[in-house]
Amino acid sequence: MSLKSSTKVDVNTQELIFTVDGETFAAAIDKVFQRQKKNIQVPGFRKGKATKKLIEKYYGGYHFQRFCIRNAAAIHHL
Repeated sequence: MSLKSSTKVDVNTQELIFTVDGETFAAAIDKVFQRQKKNIQVPGFRKGKATKKLIEKYYGGYHFQRFCIRNAAAIHHL
């Protein structure tokens, strides 16, 4: 992960633009899945027992990617 730019938006707010390589992002998605799988419920399965592939099919693969992007700082300890 590398920081591309940093822009001061307001007194206490900065906008950060960074790039993440594919391997790091895939690892972050797996990490999010491991943390969140106990909270995900899919019809026909007990809570937290559905596979990642089935959850991605039910909710869409974008679900974990969106969560990773929203929580990038927490995942990468920025």
